[in-house]
Amino acid sequence: YGGIATDTGFGTARQRSKIYSAFLITFLLGLCLVLFSSSFDTAHYEYTNGNPYYGLFHFSGLKWCDNGRHPTQNICKIDCDEFLDDDITDDIECAKIVSRSKAGMLSW
Repeated sequence: YGGIATDTGFGTARQRSKIYSAFLITFLLGLCLVLFSSSFDTAHYEYTNGNPYYGLFHFSGLKWCDNGRHPTQNICKIDCDEFLDDDITDDIECAKIVSRSKAGMLSW
């Protein structure tokens, strides 16, 4: 049986589509970030230009975590070594914090 779509129904479907599109774009950007910054290596560590980077998402040890060796903002409130293990739950939680920060995805 057919029906007439109301503005509310159309608006809801359109909103869901926008949310899905935004999620998909963010997911794909995150996937590219992980591929190019760490090659999907959970134990990735890099020291470049005086800045230590940790894990899949290449978190800066000067900004997002505490490595115990450098002054840090530790915005994610976590030890940097936690980003070097196979449990990526904490990595994802910090990535959410980074993406919600003022600079968003540009933080990387």
